[in-house]
Amino acid sequence: MTSDELASSALSTWTLKALADGTTAIGRQELPQLDVVEFLRAFRNPVNATAPISLALVGFSVDDKKLRLLADKHAPGTFSNVATDLHTAAAWRNNRKKHPIVVAYARGRVAGVNTLRHFLQASSTDLTTSLLEWARSQQQFSVTPAHTRLVEALRILVEAGDRWSFEQVRGLFSLWSNDPSANSPRQAVVALGLF
Repeated sequence: MTSDELASSALSTWTLKALADGTTAIGRQELPQLDVVEFLRAFRNPVNATAPISLALVGFSVDDKKLRLLADKHAPGTFSNVATDLHTAAAWRNNRKKHPIVVAYARGRVAGVNTLRHFLQASSTDLTTSLLEWARSQQQFSVTPAHTRLVEALRILVEAGDRWSFEQVRGLFSLWSNDPSANSPRQAVVALGLF
């Protein structure tokens, strides 16, 4: 898997949990590149949202038309509105009757947008923990009980305050997923700077 796919898996895992918890305004800037298709696929099954979702993805190499096509193909019926501009997401947030749930994400920083401070935002630790939670459910990262224990131990350490960056943990799983051998976790752990 690529780092972009892993970032998408972490962000979608965190977003789905926030939606299930009843959050109605979710957003963040300064994200790494995402695989937009991978992100949208996570929403292909009905989401536990109580209302239509408006989605803004900014800076991820898609325009409004392409995002609408991808959303309809990979997450049909999930997103009532899509945009590739954070100013549009800000307007949605101010029109809650028409846009009761707003999800807005941006790669890098978008100048002149302050409204995201009113949105629930995933921290880098949240994204790292979400990636580790997602990995526990993936067969390629739980082939043996030792693999499952490693992923769980890393999650516990991150939650306890050991700081591996989101980038380092994505590097771990990227290396691990590209090596089919049983020894791959041992080879990949160098991405965390442990050995």
